[in-house]
Amino acid sequence: MSIPMEHLPLALEALKRDSHNGHFGERSRTRSAVLPGRILDILDRTLADAGAPQLRHDMSVEELRKFYGVKK
Repeated sequence: MSIPMEHLPLALEALKRDSHNGHFGERSRTRSAVLPGRILDILDRTLADAGAPQLRHDMSVEELRKFYGVKK
């Protein structure tokens, strides 16, 4: 994203606000705090059944980059 330097402070300030007003849970909460563990287990089993056992709900950013072949 190309943001002119004079707009950077305002852009960063905008990121502090939750534009969804907490609809998907509090910003500081993890996915497992928002979604029950049984739902996440179902998601992992569904991914495996669909032929994508290497995908999991709790993958790190580095694991996702490697999976999708994204270089830093």
